[in-house]
Amino acid sequence: MSKYSNRRSDNDWLHIIQECRQSGMSDSNYPQGSGIGKKLT
Repeated sequence: MSKYSNRRSDNDWLHIIQECRQSGMSDSNYPQGSGIGKKLT
């Protein structure tokens, strides 16, 4: 499996960011509540 298979398009990210802003949740809490997952560094 390619390491890039989980990449999202710019349009997908725009939609995710808009949902986050409208949810009222903080940027750090939104991934948990939405099921999109956090990037681990």
